[in-house]
Amino acid sequence: MNNGYVCLHRKIMDNDLWFLDPFTRAQAWVDLFLNANWKDNEMIIRGNIIPIKRGQLGWSELTMAKRWRWSRGKVRRFLSYLEKKENIVQQKGHLTTIITICNYEDYQPDTEKEVQQMEQQTVQQTDNRRTTDGTRLNKVKKDKKEKNKTGFINKPCSPTANDVGEKQQPEPPFKRIIDYLNAKIGSHYKPSSAKNKALISARFNEGFTVENFKMVIDKKVAEWGGDEKFCKFLRPETLFSNKFESYLNQPEVAKVLPGWSDAAQETYRNSRELKEELFGGGRDGTARLR
Repeated sequence: MNNGYVCLHRKIMDNDLWFLDPFTRAQAWVDLFLNANWKDNEMIIRGNIIPIKRGQLGWSELTMAKRWRWSRGKVRRFLSYLEKKENIVQQKGHLTTIITICNYEDYQPDTEKEVQQMEQQTVQQTDNRRTTDGTRLNKVKKDKKEKNKTGFINKPCSPTANDVGEKQQPEPPFKRIIDYLNAKIGSHYKPSSAKNKALISARFNEGFTVENFKMVIDKKVAEWGGDEKFCKFLRPETLFSNKFESYLNQPEVAKVLPGWSDAAQETYRNSRELKEELFGGGRDGTARLR
């Protein structure tokens, strides 16, 4: 039976049994819920203020390894598994890793009133399955959203989901941004990917626009596109990470042609710009008539 709720107080972690043995994977999954923020807050690491939203927690691999009595490799594999199943999204930074639990509201309603409403809804659904003489209907309506065999809900997650009571915000143009990146570097990233959506949503919640995304893509393609070592970083998880603002504000990269004089370089750049303006020339110098 997997309907309804069980109130699990955080005091369970004070019980000696909680840390008696190395954690199982299921226990580690529950431990993430027990330690996630139930409301927006912030944490300070090395003098830096890091905002932590509802349904998120800021833990390093080392913190989880010590807490769960695992190796760091096992922690890394477990988090990768959860991320692959779209149960969490990781935002890795140089100070800590912010873990966002997907569909947090499905497991942890915001108020007691919501819990009561859900319980009443469950009772009502049960009553609706009965006929007037008390017998059950032969066919039970299927839930609109089913859980998979692992017990995790596999529906798109957004770590920047609107808080309870806030006005619904329009969804960021995921396809427009990912299509622009794919066109620039010839890749095939999916706008429907939960990770890509989470990264784009996080930046939109910080106030950035579609034009900002295009500027970052253009700047980094110009800087890394011809570099065998760095071209592999032309990907959403790098471009749209928490370094997005620094990428946006970095100066334009001027390509330097070895052995050319300043005057020759300027003439070459001007000719390239004119060619692109007239024909829509690509980075490879090919012309595409408009």
